[in-house]
Amino acid sequence: MVSNIAGGRPPRQGVEPGAQLGALEVYAAQAHGYLSAGGDQLARLAGLLRPAVLESWLRSVRGGVDPMDALDGRGLRGADLQRYLQAHPIAALMPLIDKLLVQDTARTGLIVVVADQFGRVLSVHGNAEQVSAAAEIGLRAGDDLSERRIGTNAVGLVVRTGRAAWIHGPEHFLHRMHQITGAAAPVHDPDGRLVGVLMIAGGVRVAKPEILALVKATATAAEMDLLLTAMRAGERGADGRGRRDPAQPHPAGRLGLDVLGLGQPQLSVADDRIPLSQRHAEILLLLAEHPEGLGADHLALLLDDTDLDNGTIRAAVSRLRAVVGPAVFGSRPYRLRVPVATDVEALRA
Repeated sequence: MVSNIAGGRPPRQGVEPGAQLGALEVYAAQAHGYLSAGGDQLARLAGLLRPAVLESWLRSVRGGVDPMDALDGRGLRGADLQRYLQAHPIAALMPLIDKLLVQDTARTGLIVVVADQFGRVLSVHGNAEQVSAAAEIGLRAGDDLSERRIGTNAVGLVVRTGRAAWIHGPEHFLHRMHQITGAAAPVHDPDGRLVGVLMIAGGVRVAKPEILALVKATATAAEMDLLLTAMRAGERGADGRGRRDPAQPHPAGRLGLDVLGLGQPQLSVADDRIPLSQRHAEILLLLAEHPEGLGADHLALLLDDTDLDNGTIRAAVSRLRAVVGPAVFGSRPYRLRVPVATDVEALRA
């Protein structure tokens, strides 16, 4: 069955984004002819493929990958796949990936593939028709997209090199993947280790710089989320679970304020994590940014230049004192008596 992931039919020359992409398709198709001939004909590949693609093809040949390889049932499936995904670091990033990449991309008829550090597909996202079409060519949850297994493809190239990559149409080593284009980027943990790969796949529309830029930006956001999570874990300590009465004076030391990411703002107080409202987090962040202190009128202006009066500010600060304890704030002007380390400050650093 012919996959419909690229939109139901091969793209016409007139809709390709420039003659260069069309030439790439022609040269890659010629390269497959030389690949089929084998022997001395392989020397002709060098003038037809991009350097990174050529190197990947040659590794695929040496590894014994068959370009006519048919789809098989091998892979991690069902409950085994679910347990693996739930235990994987990527699982904690899925809400962010969904918001930044999946929601908008799926509406365009493209798919998003999330893979682990070895190239195994953890999940595939998009509308039902496109996800089904992707499964027909081997983009299924649990499938192995490593270069060692299926030859040249965007996910496999990222796993091999650690760098973002895009592979278009017949640049794929396997014939069954010639109808798609993939743009992929790596996700690294704070120690620089590869933990996963994000890819947008679809038809010729994916072969645009802005698509690769979108994937890279989402991967960078995911890396920052992992970094902030690691920083917060370090601040809490390995096993800190103590609870504190927020009405009691705060012990000597620093507070930690986390406002970045998709979750609710939180304040680290000793070994405790206190959820904050958006307004309370904004007040703390502004006071952390202005150690000299802020008057009620200045604070009101920074929070909202149209609607807040001093009485609203005084009430908000009073409620915040009840949450974090009276020892944190000074008055006239409002200022922090205890140092507050923010994830905004850490991000700047």
